[in-house]
Amino acid sequence: MSDRLNSAADAAAFLTEDESVKQSVQREVRESQVIWMLSNLRMSQGLSQREVADRMGCHPSKISKLESASDRNISWADVVLYANAVKHKPVLLFEPFDAPAADMIKFHVFSIRDRLEELRKLAVKLGRNDEISEQIHQFYGEVLFNFLAKFFDSYEALPIHDIHSDEAPQNAVAKLETCSQSEG
Repeated sequence: MSDRLNSAADAAAFLTEDESVKQSVQREVRESQVIWMLSNLRMSQGLSQREVADRMGCHPSKISKLESASDRNISWADVVLYANAVKHKPVLLFEPFDAPAADMIKFHVFSIRDRLEELRKLAVKLGRNDEISEQIHQFYGEVLFNFLAKFFDSYEALPIHDIHSDEAPQNAVAKLETCSQSEG
């Protein structure tokens, strides 16, 4: 076999010698993303279906049925109970099909800010000399580094900007400093 199989759908089509099987498997995978995530969380924690069922207060057969279902056949209540049983909380985001990328980026930036604020409050609560506070401080630096690295990677790939121009994002730091000095 000279062609490489890149997915379960490719393998199914190859084994059955039927290309329509590939589309069927791809559809099933698309329609089982939540189930796949929940099952993966359970297995990554080394939990059995019985243990999850005990935590949810149901019979293990319910977990078996849930994990073999497709996303369209599960209830939100079961998703929440299962996620809680594997020590996770589900987060639901409704994004308009036509939402501008800029609006979604702003949304996520503000969400990240909210999470960072939670860490800041924890550091304040724990005090200045606590090891966890020091780790939070270090984490802030990692977040900034990673964000800037990915930002510059993306910015440099823009076809309309020269990274060395006067409008380059390196000047953004100086502009922010000027703004914060004028506000203070």
